[in-house]
Amino acid sequence: MLEASRMELHHHLTLPPEMARPIRTAVIGAGLAATVFHVPLTLSLPELFTLHSVVERAPPATMQPEGTIAKKFGVKVKLVNKFEDVLVDPDVELVRLVTSK
Repeated sequence: MLEASRMELHHHLTLPPEMARPIRTAVIGAGLAATVFHVPLTLSLPELFTLHSVVERAPPATMQPEGTIAKKFGVKVKLVNKFEDVLVDPDVELVRLVTSK
């Protein structure tokens, strides 16, 4: 089922020729929605998206050094604590807001 959805999504989201690289994407939130849907979708379409950074608001003392997403998916991403950091980052081209807070 996931593969069928991926193929259908890929058909509709193919990059135009002038965009030779994937869209650098930031995810705000590292909870259930991020770990079950948004991050897996982003990572499953590497020709369209690259996961650039993740905003996690956990207090620094309790936060995993590499972050929840990096640890769960085994990827290297920029970890930030404030959403404003990704909004002003010139390398971020797409922001996915996946938190209710």
